Amino acid sequence: MKYTNNTNNVLNLFADAVNGDPEIAPMINLPCLDDTGFNAEFDSVRRDSTNELISRDDLQTIWRGDNGAYLGHAKGRYHIVQNASLFSALNEAAKNTLNVREIESAILTEKTSDDGAFSSVQYRIPAMRETIGYANGNSTEIDFTIGFINSFDGSTSVKMRFGCYDLVCLNGLVLGEFEQATGRHTAGINIAKLGKFIADGITGYKDNIRAIKNMAASPLTMDQAHNWLLDNIGHKTNDDGKKILTRLGESLFVQFKHEAQGAEFNRGFNVFALHSALTYYASHNDADSGFTVRASGQTDNEAKSLDKRGERVRRLISRDSFINLVIAA
Repeated sequence: MKYTNNTNNVLNLFADAVNGDPEIAPMINLPCLDDTGFNAEFDSVRRDSTNELISRDDLQTIWRGDNGAYLGHAKGRYHIVQNASLFSALNEAAKNTLNVREIESAILTEKTSDDGAFSSVQYRIPAMRETIGYANGNSTEIDFTIGFINSFDGSTSVKMRFGCYDLVCLNGLVLGEFEQATGRHTAGINIAKLGKFIADGITGYKDNIRAIKNMAASPLTMDQAHNWLLDNIGHKTNDDGKKILTRLGESLFVQFKHEAQGAEFNRGFNVFALHSALTYYASHNDADSGFTVRASGQTDNEAKSLDKRGERVRRLISRDSFINLVIAA
């Protein structure tokens, strides 16, 4: 099995920029942003989140234009990339790449952390739905997704992403290095390159559906899953000197068994059940499964924390140790 990886040939989406006002572009077809549609603005007075003055001349304060919430600080070379700019570029490229039925089926999901300092935008495209069958006769349906990640506090660069969405467990599937383009915060977006990226992503989606089907067709015993988690998630040693799973590893093993034979999923004992356990961890703040997002000083850090989990899972399933579990079709 091989995951499609176009990250090397992409992307400086944010260099050689096309200038212009994204807010006057015709925002048709894809649903417009709501929670993430605010503008971020520099403040000429350098203040922190408590409204205290800052003496450092190399820092600029960033605030929300709609409600005045503090978003973060940036040094002088930093350029704000508005979520509306990313939406406009994505929308324009989608109109040039997807057909009308696909665009009109789009469903928008927005998530934010830290009052909007971190934003996640995803469009699910039900018109591109595929069915994944299992050896036990059950199946799930997978939708294509496109979207972006952005921040105004330096926590992440701008990322354009393609992926999949599992309708059975509402997982945003993480597929290794599946179509992620990263760009630094600069002054604009190259529409032509973004359009090519979307076109390449559609091809990548079809390739990765085949990869998912290969995972679903590759048997995996409980012992094999347990050993993989020991080797890749980490282990600790009990009083007898035996390696045992960490708390996270144990939670993932329980989730794997639930994915494989639980009434809700019942995928069978295969590699996709292990993959789904990992992506469930990356997609859910779920205390019952042992996947609670730890609270920070902020009360709305869930979206940012789940994105970090997704990056970890992306690295894990790109390892040879995971890829070698799959029987090539």
